[in-house]
Amino acid sequence: MTDIVTLSDNKLEAAGELILVLKPMKTITTLMCDSKHPTIALIHPIMEMPKQQIALKDSDSGLVKHVKKLF
Repeated sequence: MTDIVTLSDNKLEAAGELILVLKPMKTITTLMCDSKHPTIALIHPIMEMPKQQIALKDSDSGLVKHVKKLF
């Protein structure tokens, strides 16, 4: 029987935090790729969404702050 490798609780928590940070980027990519005829009305919301999502917050973990600073 092969041992199954599992993530530690800390790594699972870190993965969950990173998913929340990266989710807006996935949403933007999906919107742009799915739209056969993108409209100009999408430009402003698409540019503003990541700015709001990646704004540093006091409650962010060190990992999340580091990733947000990379954007």
